[in-house]
Amino acid sequence: MAYSVDLEQRLKDAIGESSDTIFGALHSTTQLDIVTDALWIVARSLPHELLLDKAGAATAYTVNNASATAISDKVLLHVVKKSGDGLDYIAARKIPITESQKALDTNSIYKATNNSPVYWLDEGKLKLAPDTANVTHYDAKYYAYTKQIPSALGNSLTNFPQEAFSAVVYLAGANMINNALHTFSEDESPEEYAGWKAHSATLMEMFRVEMSVIKGKEGGEEA
Repeated sequence: MAYSVDLEQRLKDAIGESSDTIFGALHSTTQLDIVTDALWIVARSLPHELLLDKAGAATAYTVNNASATAISDKVLLHVVKKSGDGLDYIAARKIPITESQKALDTNSIYKATNNSPVYWLDEGKLKLAPDTANVTHYDAKYYAYTKQIPSALGNSLTNFPQEAFSAVVYLAGANMINNALHTFSEDESPEEYAGWKAHSATLMEMFRVEMSVIKGKEGGEEA
């Protein structure tokens, strides 16, 4: 669901009385890039429970490790694979790539089966085990959260968890100040420069605290 947020005003409130100076030092494209990066960093750090209901419909995925598809600009949340009887989908368990060979080895006690599938990421590519040519059990699906790229600071955001938005504002505000400082000379106004740096550090700490609170409330494990 899209919701309306006055993102520019929220950022100016966070930055404070120097906000017009900070915004004026940054091109509008730079401002959007900073916000987009903040949205992405926060989304990738959130408990997956917060993002699952924002992911939309599942994406069908054919298991073919030899030509696996890269999952780019998405947070992979949940993977399911056809069950042994081919009648249902079973959640695949995520494993580190270092365990993938054992999962694929049909002679290993750690081998994956159609009733206990696993998946891993290999250079951003989604791979699963068992990687079988049995078409009945070849199907999989994944749920993923797509990177949000706002076209303007005043636009509505689509499918971003509202409870995590303050974290985005704090992170983006801190990074806007840091970027703007590169355009100023510390020698011209050392006290003002030091004040901006201190406020940037404060916003970054508020971001860390906000993320800790969110993670503490939601808990959850990586899909």
